[in-house]
Amino acid sequence: MDELIRESGGQTERYEELILERDRLEKEAVHIGRLYTCEFGQLLTDIYEEKIECIKLRKMIAFCQAAANRSEEPDQDVMIEQLQREMAEYYANLQDMIRRNEAARKGRILSEYEEKRIRDLYRWIAKQLHPDTHPMTEEIPGLMDLWNQALLAYRANDLKRLTEAAALVRKALADLGGEVPAVEMPDIALRIEELEKEIDEIRTTEPYTWRMLLEDEDACEKTKAELRNGLRQYREYRRQLEDVLDGLMNV
Repeated sequence: MDELIRESGGQTERYEELILERDRLEKEAVHIGRLYTCEFGQLLTDIYEEKIECIKLRKMIAFCQAAANRSEEPDQDVMIEQLQREMAEYYANLQDMIRRNEAARKGRILSEYEEKRIRDLYRWIAKQLHPDTHPMTEEIPGLMDLWNQALLAYRANDLKRLTEAAALVRKALADLGGEVPAVEMPDIALRIEELEKEIDEIRTTEPYTWRMLLEDEDACEKTKAELRNGLRQYREYRRQLEDVLDGLMNV
């Protein structure tokens, strides 16, 4: 029996550690994504902007050619209405890219103390409230809101908000008379296996895999050179399309 209890306890501890590791990697992946955006975001946005302008020009050319095939003048109002409808999603995506670039540039570098404090605070809160190990968190009024506040602060590297959340968690637990009770998990081995798969997926997919590129200065410069070359090609293609459109519009 003692052996069984030790094994179960070991699995529980392993499960909790994997949860914290999964959450840490998810947060780190977000940070890597921001660094990638800081490094390459403007070039990628410039390329996308040229790309959608080329798409728009091709659509305009097709519209004018269709009108010419009917021996008609292209209806400017109809063409503009059609372009607005068909290009709306492209321009919405462009605005999203611009907003992400701005957000990434506004981020600041944390000190070692801040990083450790954030990590320690989150670990403590997670051990008290994490819904994966404390399903009662979702059932006790107010605790799920506190957990969500803490999770958002953790992912945003907001030490002030996380400190405040920890204080509120302490008060809530004191009011409840102690920790939020965990429940026995007979399927803990399966949960551990699923977490290990989640962790492996995070580590082997973007944005986490961008880490190796960002840590290699030569590779970063090579990537930037390739992006600049792609931007030049799109700009040249755009000029060619503009010449074709001018020819059609001035017939």
